[in-house]
Parts: sequence; C-alpha cells; structure tokens
Amino acid sequence: MKTQLKKAKHLWTVIAQGSVTDSLTNNLSINNVLEQIQIGKHDASGKTIIPTKGEAIPINFQIISLWKKLTDQKDEFSIDGKLEVLDPSGKVLVSQLYSIAMMKDKERMRSIINFQGFKITLPGEYTFKLYARDNSRDNFVEVAEDYLTIQFSIAG
Repeated sequence: MKTQLKKAKHLWTVIAQGSVTDSLTNNLSINNVLEQIQIGKHDASGKTIIPTKGEAIPINFQIISLWKKLTDQKDEFSIDGKLEVLDPSGKVLVSQLYSIAMMKDKERMRSIINFQGFKITLPGEYTFKLYARDNSRDNFVEVAEDYLTIQFSIAG
C-alpha cells in the first residue's frame, strides 16, 4: 500500500491517448487506454528501421488521475504533484512538477498531464511514477505507478 497524504487520496491513474469531459455532467470519457505501443520506422526504400536511442516519437497521450479529499474542509486547497518517467533501465527521462487543485465543495478532482511526443531510449517497460505532498514543506511520497511497454517493430 502506498503512503497516504493528510488532505487527499490518490484513487487511480491511467495512461490514455486522450479524454473528453462532458460540459453538462462533468463526466470524463477516456479514449484508447495505452498499455503497449509498437513502433516501426521506414527508410526511403520502405524498409523497417529501428528508432535511434533518445529519439522522440510523435505520439500524444495523457496521464489521467483521480483524487479524493480526505479532509472535511469545504474550502479549496491544492497539493503538489510530481511525475517521473523512467526508461526500462531505470534512468529518469522526465521529472515534472504540477499542482492538483481541490476545488471548493468538490469531493473528487482529476489531474491530467499532457504529453506531446515521447523520448525513447530502448524497447521495454517504461514506468510512470506519481508522487504528491500536502504542502511545500513536506517530502514527496509515492502514490502510484503505471507502465507503458514500448516495442520496436523490425518486421518487413
């Protein structure tokens, strides 16, 4: 079990190609959940080539999370978040800070982190670690992790 925060609880996280929020109901539709991506590049003759280490692949996706208030307070507050992306060897590729605003009179809140392009180093399982803290004086605690497998297509 992951460490708990005092003000909010992480409920779930998913990696998806996109999402749409209904303006009338505020319901979220999550489109194309990603677990694995097959990457294949072709040279001028049409032959499949392996992507270069450190190359950014042209893919857009989101890290979508749902958070729940733990406190009885009705006022708005925010918690600090941090996302780290690790390649299959454990090297940190991304370390990004963000804020999760818990709105007044709302029990739950979503956070969505957008990626436009993704740097790859080698095929395998990439780890997306989410951390959070109640305020800037606290240390970050890990609240979740998710995975995305990148495979290189070499057929053809």
